[in-house]
This record gives sequence, structure tokens and C-alpha cells, in this order.
Amino acid sequence: LDPFVNRAIFYYVKYLNLNSIGYIEEAITDADNMIDVINQYIIKRKHIDTRGKSRLSLFPYTLAEIGIFDTDIRKDLRTLYNLRCRFTAHPARLKWWDFYEVYEDDLKSIQSSVKKTLVLFLKYECRNRSIEAYPTKWSEWFLKYCDIIYDTVDFYELP
Repeated sequence: LDPFVNRAIFYYVKYLNLNSIGYIEEAITDADNMIDVINQYIIKRKHIDTRGKSRLSLFPYTLAEIGIFDTDIRKDLRTLYNLRCRFTAHPARLKWWDFYEVYEDDLKSIQSSVKKTLVLFLKYECRNRSIEAYPTKWSEWFLKYCDIIYDTVDFYELP
């Protein structure tokens, strides 16, 4: 699988696990991480210049690229991003004590939208695959794709 696909699935599974054991705020962060990985995939594969652009300003393009036009899903993903920014990635200023009760309905809708987004991303990647899925000779496959794998799993770009 493409390393971005592996990362997206990793964050989705982590999101589901944390959500199922009651760590709702932490789950929100992983759901948003999954969406951000999809965003990174589109930006990298389409060679989009991100200088001076925020993630939210690129959001409509990346969602349209994978086929998300449903306004409810787009709203849910913006809400997810805002919840992550206001409650889970940084200390919350307000409503932290009753986060789940305040946002319970939103969280149920977000869960469905996150799942649909992952499915559409996986279909998109399958149609636009840049890494050979079924190599006949692994050594040739590795030589061809080792820079992508190295960049992803070996923390090459980290300082």
C-alpha cells in the first residue's frame, strides 16, 4: 500500500479504538490526523504549492479531488478540525468538562463522515495508484519505490 494509505488507516483504527474505550477527545485528534494525511497525500501527489495557504483553504480542493461534494460531510470535517483545534490538540479554554455532552450529536455525525471520507480516499488512491500493488519482482519494486518508503518510515524529513 501507498505509505499515505497505511498512515490514514493507522489513524482511523486508532480513532476507532480510542473512541470505543471512551477517550473521545483523543479520538478526535486521530480522526483529524487521518483527514490531514489524506490532505497531505493530495497535496504531494498533485504537487500543490502550499506556500501562504492554510490547511482549511486547501480543504475544498482536496475534498473535491477525492469526490466529496456532500455539504454535510464537508461541514462535519470542518467541525472535526475546529474541535481538534479548540479542544484536543491544545488546552481547551471553555466547555472542556462536558465536551462529550455538548458535542455528542456532532460526534456521531462526524464518525460517519470520517468513515465515508476514508472509503472515498481508498477508492481514489486505487484509481490513481502511483505505487505498483502487485510486484512480480520485489527487488525491482523496492529499487523503484525505496525513496518513497524511506521518506515515510525512516523519518527522513524530520530534523
